[in-house]
Amino acid sequence: TTLCKDYKRRKDWLAALEVCNHILEIDPQQRDALAAIDEIRRNGGKEVAVEDVFAGGDPTLGKSPDQVRAEDRRHADWKDAWTKETENYRYRTDAGFVVLETAAIAMEQVNRLYRKFFHYKEDGGKTPKIEVRIFANRDQYLALGQSPQKWSGGQFTGSSVETYVGGVTGRDSIREMYGTLFHECAHQFVGLTGPSVPGWLNEAYASFLMASSTNPSISC
Repeated sequence: TTLCKDYKRRKDWLAALEVCNHILEIDPQQRDALAAIDEIRRNGGKEVAVEDVFAGGDPTLGKSPDQVRAEDRRHADWKDAWTKETENYRYRTDAGFVVLETAAIAMEQVNRLYRKFFHYKEDGGKTPKIEVRIFANRDQYLALGQSPQKWSGGQFTGSSVETYVGGVTGRDSIREMYGTLFHECAHQFVGLTGPSVPGWLNEAYASFLMASSTNPSISC
């Protein structure tokens, strides 16, 4: 966040905002970046408003860091988890509001990528809706998931995709968690377009598409 602070000191609000958003792509719960975005919103004036950057780039949807933390506390148990629905997915998570909102954006984007790769409903139409379940940690995933393997970082069950924050090591970044999510979601499209594909090829497709989704240098 040092670069962000430098831009704020020079009142280059848009540059500071861009840096903060890059930080939140990696760790949506990074408190310094969330606080900096709140400050930019208050002090950026017309430069920020005219660009309308928050309409598509602010994962807090205008909430202050204190508001986000307070609401996250109310949804900290799986039975009270955050929920949301978009065109092609349902979401459930107790990993935080920002994880919920970024997951919803990311999954609809990756849905469009997978349609293109698999030539499935490229001209529109809904895909069979599955639930995206993001647990706050591995212990929850093992206890509340649909009989997951202990070694796994996520799974596709047929009706849902399940993963968790922190990965098997407990230290994986949010970006790595999304990589697992994209991998597991690819299995849905393999099943929709090639149900008789052998397991090894199914995994190969999923691994390639995960890499394509998280690394701009790899193209479908």
